[in-house]
Amino acid sequence: MRRLINMKKGTPVFLVALVLVSIALWSSTEAALPPPPPDGGYPGFTTAEGTQALFNLTTGVENTGLGFAALNMNTTGNFNTAVGVVALVNNTSGGANTATGVAALRENTTGSFNTGYGGNALADNTTGKQNTATGVSALFSNHTADNNTATGFNALSFNTTGTQNTATGAFALLHNSTANNNTADGYQALLTNSTGKENTAVGESAFKTSDADNNTGVGFQVAFHTTSGDGNTAVGHHALLNNSTGSNNTALGRSAGVNLTTGSNNIDIGSLGAGGESNTTRIGTLQTRAFIKGISGTAVTGTGVVVNAAGQLGVAP
Repeated sequence: MRRLINMKKGTPVFLVALVLVSIALWSSTEAALPPPPPDGGYPGFTTAEGTQALFNLTTGVENTGLGFAALNMNTTGNFNTAVGVVALVNNTSGGANTATGVAALRENTTGSFNTGYGGNALADNTTGKQNTATGVSALFSNHTADNNTATGFNALSFNTTGTQNTATGAFALLHNSTANNNTADGYQALLTNSTGKENTAVGESAFKTSDADNNTGVGFQVAFHTTSGDGNTAVGHHALLNNSTGSNNTALGRSAGVNLTTGSNNIDIGSLGAGGESNTTRIGTLQTRAFIKGISGTAVTGTGVVVNAAGQLGVAP
């Protein structure tokens, strides 16, 4: 048998022992080194980086999971992307979802074509599809609803089953739960709406306290105090500001209809309106002259029109 170490005659014993110990230490150190890290690429165009990322994958293809437990329960879902701790962790067969942020789309199981960008975005979604949430906790409570879009911190956060809603701005449509077809654009627009449907509010705090239907508002704090009045239209800074339960009012201009509270069926154009009245049209406030095109020089039959001291139009007695 060949000797592994050749020693000359007379080599000190302690030197031989030192060489043997050095070889043993080198061998054990080499064996203890961890293997080189994987590149994260797996069959089916799959990428997994992070503890338990895509851990249960069976036949799903073209999935990307980056972060602890990202897409952990996915088995057959395809074309999903999850970036962040427990992002899409419970997804099983849902496809074409994108979750970026801690717990984004966390509870999603079979929902597809959803996009959640931000921590807890669409976190409670289970089977809802075609939703887009951008911002921390946007559409947080959405469960089964479809076709919602929320952009901003806590936008549409409490929505559960309401569909086809659009919220842009922090806390926009925050409390919407089951209502459909609402559009809120602005900080706290339609904030407390939960079941009111088919509303459009554009502007900071527009229809902030409303839970009614078919209202339209454009401007800063329009119809701010409206609670249950339906079918109102307010355009202009503070238009219909103090309306609470009045319905079917139209206010156009800065502070138009600001004095209305419970009245209905009023039209105020450039007028503050009057509290408590209904079925009234008011145009202008400080004007001293009025010109109406198309009536001068045209003879018609009927009762004469007069104006009283308060400026009210009517017919002659």
